[in-house]
Amino acid sequence: MDSTRGSLLKRVGNHRDGSSWREFFAIYYPILLGYARVRGLKACDAEDVAQDCMMILQRRLPHLQYDRSKGKFKSWLWRVANHEIIRKVRKRTPAHATTGILVNMESRENTPDEVFDRIWQYEHARACLESLRPHFEFHIYEAFRLFALEEMPVEQVCEKLGMSKNQVYVAKHRVMHKLKEQMSRMLGGGHDH
Repeated sequence: MDSTRGSLLKRVGNHRDGSSWREFFAIYYPILLGYARVRGLKACDAEDVAQDCMMILQRRLPHLQYDRSKGKFKSWLWRVANHEIIRKVRKRTPAHATTGILVNMESRENTPDEVFDRIWQYEHARACLESLRPHFEFHIYEAFRLFALEEMPVEQVCEKLGMSKNQVYVAKHRVMHKLKEQMSRMLGGGHDH
C-alpha cells in the first residue's frame, strides 16, 4: 500500500485498474462485513450487505471527487453501510417488528459509529501490517507478532526465536514505527479520516 487513501480512491475509480480495486476490496470489504456482523446481522445477511455496499462503491467511486474539506470518506462509507444494514433488516423482518430490532441495534454498549471506527482502525492496521511484512526479516516480524499482537510474554518470545529481550523490544519498536508511518500515509496524516 504505497498510497494515501485519497489517491487510492482516485485509482479505484478507474475500472481498468484491477490491482487498485483488489487493494481497496481487501481493506474495505472486511470493514463492511465486520460492521454488519457487529450490528447483529447473521453471516449471510452481513455478506449481502458488504457486497451491496461494494457494488454501490464500484458505481459511485468513478464519479467521486475526493475532497477532504467536504467530509470524510469514512463518514460517507459509514452512512452507506448503515443504510444498507437498515434496508436488509427491514427487508427480512415483518414491518411491526422492524422498529424493535432497530432500537435494539442502537442500544448496544457502543454506538454504531464507535463500532465502525474500531473496525475501521483495525482493518487499516491489518492491511498496513500485511504490506509491511515482506520488508522485515522473518524473526523481526515474528517477534513483533508474538509479543505485540499475540501478547506472548517476552521470555517465551526470546526462547521461541532465540533472541534477547532487547532484540524483541527493538523488533517491536521497529515494526511499530513503520506501522505508524504506513497508517499515516494510508489515512492521510491522521487515523480518523
